[in-house]
Amino acid sequence: MITDEQKQYIVNGYDNEIAPKVIAIVLGLKGSTVRMYWTRFKQIRDLPPKIKTPKSKLTASMGLNIKEHISETPKTTHRKILKTVNDKISPSKRISRTTLRRFLDKNSIVKKKSVLKPILSELTKKKRMDFVKKWLKNGKSELGNVIWSDETTVKSHPNTRRESAYVNEKDPPLFQAKVHSGGISQMFWGCVSERGTGPLITIDGTMDQKLYLEVLQNHFIPELKAAEALGGSWSLMHDNAPCHKAKSIKSFLAAEGVDMIEWPPYSPDMNPIENIWAWMKTKLANDYPVSTTAEMMSVNFLEIWDSITPDMCARFCGKYEKRLIAVKNAKGGETKY
Repeated sequence: MITDEQKQYIVNGYDNEIAPKVIAIVLGLKGSTVRMYWTRFKQIRDLPPKIKTPKSKLTASMGLNIKEHISETPKTTHRKILKTVNDKISPSKRISRTTLRRFLDKNSIVKKKSVLKPILSELTKKKRMDFVKKWLKNGKSELGNVIWSDETTVKSHPNTRRESAYVNEKDPPLFQAKVHSGGISQMFWGCVSERGTGPLITIDGTMDQKLYLEVLQNHFIPELKAAEALGGSWSLMHDNAPCHKAKSIKSFLAAEGVDMIEWPPYSPDMNPIENIWAWMKTKLANDYPVSTTAEMMSVNFLEIWDSITPDMCARFCGKYEKRLIAVKNAKGGETKY
């Protein structure tokens, strides 16, 4: 067997044009051995060095165990996954947290925060499907011109869930103010259509039928008249909040000749103004300081409302058939909206 020193001497000898016989005599080797090594060495000397990659300790059966565990308990943790896998194998073959993380990354398995959705009964699903059957014809929405109306409450410290934020791995997580009670809370009413926004009104206290009637008289009806002046007929959509369903409200809208869309229950995913509210609240939280007064919150929220362009409204409210098709595909169940 040739030693590393002999191998290096053979290479240096050939590079210095020393005869193979002389190299063999000096090293005490056969001439054929020297020539054979040099022939093999020439074939690999110009190749890049081979990169040694450590063999993963995670076997196929371990990977299957991990996937099965995650499938059965999606809310599991890294610690529980490791325990599930490592308890079934010998200590010398146990995998580390780093190995597990690499496996999850390679298989595109990530942990995401859950999305809050209402639990829909079979009756509610049927009503949602009835709405789709009524307004979706040949893959197109027949709702026509709609003014989407709704109320929302904005809080200065909406800490129902912890927020995620990217930071350097060496830095501590960002602090999020935790308020057990108090803080600023303000209700707003607004309306939008595919063509643009209508008025946004601050509401003092709780919206009841008396206050809602004033909003309709002073803000919605003028908006409706302005829309009708541009051409075409328009419908009002407001959800099934008690103040919307009051007899006084129905009588007023009927007297004004307002065409109302009958709305299925528990269907915020079908209402584009809900997406606008969500976008506004996110922008308020990310781009503005925390409101210390109701007036400050109103000014900032109104400023965001005024920044909404007709193109944004068209994206939120346009092509409504996509929402109807999503409900149809979900057989009346929840959708991504």
